[in-house]
Amino acid sequence: MIYVLYNNRTEKSCFFSTCTERKYKNWKINESTDFYEDWSIKEKRKYKNWKISESMAFYESWSVKEKWFYNSNGNLLDIEYYDPNWNNTVEYYENWQIKIFRDYRSNWKLRTEKFYNEKWDYDWKRITYHENWQIEEEKHFIDWKRDWKYIAYYENWQVRVEENYKDWILQNDKVIEYYENWKIRSESNYKDWKVEWKYTSYYENWQVEHVEFWKNDKPSGRHIRYYENWQIEFDEYYKDWLLDWRKNEYYENWQVHIKWKFKDGKEDWEWIYYHRNGEIERKYVYKNGKLIESNYY
Repeated sequence: MIYVLYNNRTEKSCFFSTCTERKYKNWKINESTDFYEDWSIKEKRKYKNWKISESMAFYESWSVKEKWFYNSNGNLLDIEYYDPNWNNTVEYYENWQIKIFRDYRSNWKLRTEKFYNEKWDYDWKRITYHENWQIEEEKHFIDWKRDWKYIAYYENWQVRVEENYKDWILQNDKVIEYYENWKIRSESNYKDWKVEWKYTSYYENWQVEHVEFWKNDKPSGRHIRYYENWQIEFDEYYKDWLLDWRKNEYYENWQVHIKWKFKDGKEDWEWIYYHRNGEIERKYVYKNGKLIESNYY
């Protein structure tokens, strides 16, 4: 092992075939680089307050192999892989940071574009395309991926859904998703930073398909799903985040198909199946998580 300290800003160390260079700023590590035997870059990392913030791995040919994304706490958020055999092109800044990455389908029609700024600090944009070259999705990330905007489109350029986030929290009071004919497909109404929210989906004839209520990102209250003729398909009731709840599922003739009753975190529950004529088919009863009754009729 060879260790060389150049000054209080740079040091180099080698262990067998791998050498590493570390750069410091205000006595804190700012950047580290691993090299292949020919001194081409193998991996490059950047740090903020002793925590890794950016990382990129290279093939020996100097083309990018992998890229890691981290949040401000140094936790890994995402990994991107680059294969020289894929149909893609990469543009670089003079400092070898990725500027634009383009991924193509087998017919070389553009599928994805990713844009990066020269500082490589997550201020970037990602666009995916339909096969007819129309934009399918667009994401713009700012400030370590905490703040970002998402828009999805149909092939006819109609907006399917649009969302805005800040510090990973949805900012929209209402999020609406559309069918291709601009009829509402679903809408979510949020209160107090997504602590409480309601989700409603619709059939294309504007009839309600599904209604859900959520609190603290957990189901709460009544959840209902309808057939297209307004008949209830299933009806659920949640209390204390699934600890106590009931659910009924129905045939299309309004006859009950299945009944569930849960209590104390599903330890005690009852499950009843019905024939279409309303007669009981079979019944299961559990106590303290153990089956105590099983009957077929």
